[in-house]
Amino acid sequence: MFKRMSLTLLFVAILSVGALAQQAPLQKIAINFPTRSGASWPMFMAKEGGYYQKYGLDVNLVFGAGTIGV
Repeated sequence: MFKRMSLTLLFVAILSVGALAQQAPLQKIAINFPTRSGASWPMFMAKEGGYYQKYGLDVNLVFGAGTIGV
């Protein structure tokens, strides 16, 4: 009887941990890149590959010409 009750409680504990580990909403951020060159390719590859989403980010890549003052 004790063994059966222990297994039941263990099973319920495992299920409750899975329910708590649901994914949080993605955090929206914008990344400005100043040039359209090979240096910015990794950002686009990471977005297309889903790496940002894997870490909870919803990334918007924005082109904006940079100046010396930026």
